[in-house]
Amino acid sequence: MRLHTRIVEVIEENPDVKTFRFRFGKVVQAGQFCMVWDGNGEEVPMSFSYTAGLKGITVRRVGHTTALLHNLKEGATLRLRGPLGNGYPVQSMKYLIVAGGTGIASLAPAAEAIAHAGGEFVFLAGFRTAREIFFIDRLKKLGTVLLATDDGTAGYRGVVTGLVEKVLAEQEFDACLTCGPEIMMQRVSALTGDIPTYCSLERLMKCGIGICDACSVGGLQVCKDGPVFRAEMLRNLGVWA
Repeated sequence: MRLHTRIVEVIEENPDVKTFRFRFGKVVQAGQFCMVWDGNGEEVPMSFSYTAGLKGITVRRVGHTTALLHNLKEGATLRLRGPLGNGYPVQSMKYLIVAGGTGIASLAPAAEAIAHAGGEFVFLAGFRTAREIFFIDRLKKLGTVLLATDDGTAGYRGVVTGLVEKVLAEQEFDACLTCGPEIMMQRVSALTGDIPTYCSLERLMKCGIGICDACSVGGLQVCKDGPVFRAEMLRNLGVWA
């Protein structure tokens, strides 16, 4: 069932990314997503970027549908279905969290949930350049945050997996959460080895509830069985080498 809610706040995170905050009475786990209607007949999956208090989604403008969403203003109606899928496992232990680009939108509420549960985290965030960075001040209030940029304009110079190698050589972790480009997540899972590593997959979705099978991977459906999967499972299913 599609719910209608009013947008309470619109935040421009960077020139291509906006966050939309809204009231939503349902309980949402970090890592879950919703199907958002663009008002023109299309629905797209969006991870919740805020899961406590005012909920939120964070949208990067990459095509026609996301451009329509970027045009929405405070007070406009947002139409969505959710929450859908599963979430990240959150316990009172030490996590390595690795985000690539807008993957930070899915992982920021997970970091908040970990801190609320009494756990701790080291959050590694990778962006192409400093002007794309967002959510960092929000996360620094709760734990250790380290940045990587491809061009070296902020933090470590290079891809975030290079920073993962450095941190793993210096610290031990109980679990790892990661979201971003799939090639990045595969590399993260290779580096973490025996550390339980949970990855949030992105696939084309139409229904969001396991009917259309558009998002099938290895016999599972990302919308229903995921989007969060243990890396070991993805390798065993042949999704990843």
